[in-house]
Amino acid sequence: MKEKINQSNLGGSSEQTTAKAVKVNKRLLAILVPVISVIVILAIVLPVVLLGNPGNAYFTVPESKLPTEEKFALTKYNYDELDDVQVTLRADILNVTKRGLPRYETTLLGDDFSLVYDTNKKEMRAEFGTVSPSASLKTAQIHFSQYPSPSNEISAAKFADEAAAAGVSQAAYFTYYKYMLMTQGQNLAHEAMRRSKASYRAPGDTTERGDESLSGWLKKHPSADAQYGAVLGENNAVEKEITLDPLYRGQHAAGLYLPAGEVATVKIEGLKPGEKVVINLGEHNTLAWRGGIPKEAETVIADETGGFNTVKFPNSTSDTFFKKADLITALGKFYDYNTDATPFLQSQWARQNWRAPWLGASFTLDKDGEYEIGFAFGGVVHIHPSNCYSAAKLTFTGAVETPAPACVSTGFSQRSTYERRPATANFHPVLPMGPSASTRAVSALGETGRVCSDNVIACSFFFRRARNAIADLSKAI
Repeated sequence: MKEKINQSNLGGSSEQTTAKAVKVNKRLLAILVPVISVIVILAIVLPVVLLGNPGNAYFTVPESKLPTEEKFALTKYNYDELDDVQVTLRADILNVTKRGLPRYETTLLGDDFSLVYDTNKKEMRAEFGTVSPSASLKTAQIHFSQYPSPSNEISAAKFADEAAAAGVSQAAYFTYYKYMLMTQGQNLAHEAMRRSKASYRAPGDTTERGDESLSGWLKKHPSADAQYGAVLGENNAVEKEITLDPLYRGQHAAGLYLPAGEVATVKIEGLKPGEKVVINLGEHNTLAWRGGIPKEAETVIADETGGFNTVKFPNSTSDTFFKKADLITALGKFYDYNTDATPFLQSQWARQNWRAPWLGASFTLDKDGEYEIGFAFGGVVHIHPSNCYSAAKLTFTGAVETPAPACVSTGFSQRSTYERRPATANFHPVLPMGPSASTRAVSALGETGRVCSDNVIACSFFFRRARNAIADLSKAI
């Protein structure tokens, strides 16, 4: 009986011992895995830190281990040495080669605007002045007595005299006014784009540009300063070289601003056949808010012109809606077909009364050579690579450098360290859409290198590589 009891006790003691051992092993494993992970990470990181430049107060990855674009991004910028090459986080190389260049002399655009349909030529065009109707010209005219801006909200009541002269209600005239202001802006933008194409000069071509170019035609819009702010100074234009990082497919900040009504040149090198790059001035228009033409209006266009497709438009890149709406307006039918059921103005622009509706223009560079760019409202300069995958080099001459208040908006507290001298009278409105610029626009302007903290950049690379090392270690375990 005692032997059985002893054997039973011995058996039970063995099972308990095994269970305890398993529990101890699990606890030990739970402690050892993180300890080993930390040791491995330290073994990877510490030599790099210790072997780095002792003069740097931040983590530095050895250059031999970095891809080209990361070498650029980790460059430490000395803000006082403004002539040095500047590099963005996207690995664009920005180098200001000349400063103190004279600015383009501007003239002011008039306050009169006309839409003209020439029945003899079967041509629909915009004229930035007053054109009276005749036997062969059907026209719609307007005199802009005032303009919307952040400091001047317009309303139907402010156009009581104009409405009475037109024989329509204040609300109806106000809609006509807003459509004419919108189509004036989009016609200015597309005419500038067309003339930029005409200004093209191949490499080595030094012939003077003709009447179809931007220079000599472009004028400053009367309300431009009220939108973005006046650009101060006389000889503060620059020449700047930018080599694109083609890996990034979104817009690239140029760190430049082209004042309203001023012409700059852009020389591009390194495009392969079929590639193109787009320069965007300003970041806003109301194209996304365009209205629509009712079916009855389509019939009027067909009757008056012999068919919409037979009409010639000098600004062929304009949206089809504007082409048709301009035709209806020039034919004197705006008040007939701009109704509550079929408004020419969508709700956003219909209720927006404190800024100009069209503040952007785009310019396509599709072969190596030199182009002119410029817009009546001016704007901050962005570069979109479009279908270009080459490291194209662009040289801008005649624009001014953007101030950098964006560093404050992107979280930097060292305003006195990074702040540039302001180029505009009210400092902030160089950003797209003025002081209320979107986060995306602010961030884009903040990526010009000058307002980037090298410590922040270095830390981001450190943690990214540490994260990858931990991921690799977990897979190995």
